[in-house]
Amino acid sequence: MARWVGALVIALACICGSARADCADFSDISGWKLIDSHTIVLYRGSCAAAILQVPWCWIFPTSRIQLLKTYMCPWDRIVVDGTVCVVTEITNL
Repeated sequence: MARWVGALVIALACICGSARADCADFSDISGWKLIDSHTIVLYRGSCAAAILQVPWCWIFPTSRIQLLKTYMCPWDRIVVDGTVCVVTEITNL
């Protein structure tokens, strides 16, 4: 029984650790740049901070992007041109 509980704790730690690995604090983001119609790079000053994938919303060079949270993880939401959109992937740079 103890081995099973230990294995479960380790498995949960691995799952939770990997699920939070792509989360990031975006409290000091100063701008963004379009990579393609579903991908943007967020900037801190002149330094790239993260890449966000937004597959179900179209993003244009003139789009207005609003972060709804300062600490974001995959499956959190942003607003693109007034539409709430799901961020499926965050890659810290």
